[in-house]
Amino acid sequence: MKWYFGDLERATERANGKRTGKATLRWTFDAQDAKTARATRNFIIRHLRTNAASDDECHDAAVVFGELLSNVVRHAPGPIEVRLEMRGRTPVLHVLDQGHGFQHVAKAPVDVMSEAGRGLALIAALSAEFNVTRRSEPLSGSHARAVLSIDCGPAGTRRTKYEGVNQSLPT
Repeated sequence: MKWYFGDLERATERANGKRTGKATLRWTFDAQDAKTARATRNFIIRHLRTNAASDDECHDAAVVFGELLSNVVRHAPGPIEVRLEMRGRTPVLHVLDQGHGFQHVAKAPVDVMSEAGRGLALIAALSAEFNVTRRSEPLSGSHARAVLSIDCGPAGTRRTKYEGVNQSLPT
């Protein structure tokens, strides 16, 4: 297992000497390594929660992560790379595998009782944007990219699931 992370401010990428607003945390491990997958998920959720994600948003992010990883375990076991990229205030989750590769076409499963495609449909429903592309040589496999439906603000400004909800009772 390799972990690549650090202070996001220092890791922020630069283009032509200017900040791009993009920072990336990255992990590589074997898809069958449940302990490392769990630790990675927990780190990602803690990071999102620290950066103002609500409990509901963190739950959705954990479901997206779990579904992406379960697809790799089922269809492309072996080494994977997980990235959490911050594009400004928006987190983008990437999972790259070295399987046979496929390209996802968003559609509902033909048979609603079928397990095939249900996880990808769930990921698409919980994400602002979701796509899967076939990776090109020299590595084969797939690159799943989910833009999480979270607006991360400055650390310490965590929202609750009730923010913006009128909590007054009718009289």
